[in-house]
Amino acid sequence: GPIPDDFLSNDKLIEIDSVSTEALAALARRKQKVNVGLRGNRIEGSIPVSLTKFQRLNIDLADNLITYIDNELCQMDNWMGSDVGTYECDAILCPAGYFNRYGRQTNPLHPCEKCEGAERSDYLGATKCLSEIKKREREILVKFYNECGGSRWKNNEGWLEDSIDICNWH
Repeated sequence: GPIPDDFLSNDKLIEIDSVSTEALAALARRKQKVNVGLRGNRIEGSIPVSLTKFQRLNIDLADNLITYIDNELCQMDNWMGSDVGTYECDAILCPAGYFNRYGRQTNPLHPCEKCEGAERSDYLGATKCLSEIKKREREILVKFYNECGGSRWKNNEGWLEDSIDICNWH
């Protein structure tokens, strides 16, 4: 499901009319670096804008089902070890149809790369592309076919044909 709007919320403490020790502690925590690991949890939807209350947030959301990042989050310059100040939204999650081994851009040597082929993800933060996986699987299957005498198989329909998806090789 989605990340709730009140995720990591201490708003109840801060809404207290009189300034209490707990309220001051909650405000101080918002200025400290917060690290959250949520990689690969099938989280859906968007990242809550309410997280802008944290000045220094590192949140790993790669390989989820996230479809949207509000531009306000992409202006949080001190997020992701200050990578957002340099790479904006790409520092939080690679765009849909792009990938990076971290699911986000962390430096100029590892940008988010466009997925090639028909299979591209509709989700942000991919760490690999299905087309890249299939390319490697095809190489393995071609080697298997050649090493195992595939040309002499009783049924080798579709094998090695570029126009046929490897999932349809008999």
